[in-house]
Amino acid sequence: MIDGHRFAEFVLAVIAISLAPGPDTVYVLSRSVSQGRFAGLMAALGSATGIVGHSFLSTIGVSALLAASPAAFSLLKVAGICYLIYLGVRMLYQSGAVFGGHELSEDSAWIVWLQGVFTNLLNPKVVIFFLAFIPQFIDPHLGHVPLQFLTFGFTLNLIGTSWLCIVAISASVLKTWLHSHPLAITWQRRITGAIFIFLAVKLVAA
Repeated sequence: MIDGHRFAEFVLAVIAISLAPGPDTVYVLSRSVSQGRFAGLMAALGSATGIVGHSFLSTIGVSALLAASPAAFSLLKVAGICYLIYLGVRMLYQSGAVFGGHELSEDSAWIVWLQGVFTNLLNPKVVIFFLAFIPQFIDPHLGHVPLQFLTFGFTLNLIGTSWLCIVAISASVLKTWLHSHPLAITWQRRITGAIFIFLAVKLVAA
């Protein structure tokens, strides 16, 4: 159903993406620093719930697009490759400002989870990323497009949530280390950017 080699490339790219600090990482780190590990884990769970929503919505949309017009699906993949190159170049030249959790007011676990959901679900960059990234690995010739999309979405969620849980558990240590190593984020972004560009070029040549 899914090509093993392409799946391995997907996993590598997702690991790089997950390590890149974004709104979800900052939110989880902030909650952990402010309220402790449990709050951080609830924030991570909220983000994971948001990704589930993105996965199902994107699966419906992309599957409908492929069924209606294979040519339009091809155009979506071309646009996705261009977006990956854009992200890669941007990360290569992005400043390496240290991300760190800021203090948040104490809230119930329910509120922390709900804010995690909306932090992810209402992030337009996540929507664009789902529509640009995962379709690159979908092979219509293998059939079961919705199942392929959900498999990739589940894998992305599993890896991303695992990283957020690590952030939640090791928040204080991670925050201190990042402040002590300001170039770490710069090089992490550069490596991620290089992976994006390499992946985009490889997809063009495929």
